[in-house]
Amino acid sequence: MGILNQPAIGDEKFALICQHQQENNNNPEKITMSSKNLSTIALHAGQVPDPTTGARAVPIYQTTSYVFKNTEHAANLFALKEFGNIYTRLMNPTTDVFEQRVAAIEGGTGALGVASGMAAITYALLAITRLGDEIVAGNNLYGGTYQLFHYTFPKLGRIVRFVNSRDPPSIPQGNYAQNTRHLH
Repeated sequence: MGILNQPAIGDEKFALICQHQQENNNNPEKITMSSKNLSTIALHAGQVPDPTTGARAVPIYQTTSYVFKNTEHAANLFALKEFGNIYTRLMNPTTDVFEQRVAAIEGGTGALGVASGMAAITYALLAITRLGDEIVAGNNLYGGTYQLFHYTFPKLGRIVRFVNSRDPPSIPQGNYAQNTRHLH
């Protein structure tokens, strides 16, 4: 199956992740935007020192898979009855700290870290658009973004209308289609 045929994250999994992030944000040992300044949050949010070693730095977990305590533990993780690591593509403790820091800096309840700017653009625009929605974009985009908008998004049912960004008077001002969801 190609990536486009993969099932989206389910509502239950999303709710569980949000609950986990909210619990971490409410943990008095965790740093929040209201309690510290930006530089402290950027360095320390989402992580507490290791209780065994006292190490302050976030460990880098270079693993793809995790050990389950027993078959019941594994079943509970996959059934989303319990929060925990299943497979690195779904979540990783190192990435979790990064996401919690971004959420704390931005004042959000959660964040999603992705591997590239192109993935971030794709996720963000697929989240705010539906089949038949329109994106209005300048015609002098970076090559990868132009390819995404010109070839990929139409295959996903999104309409992309390019405007001449070097001629601002030709760009419609506030006169967009009802289904326009993003100006890029």
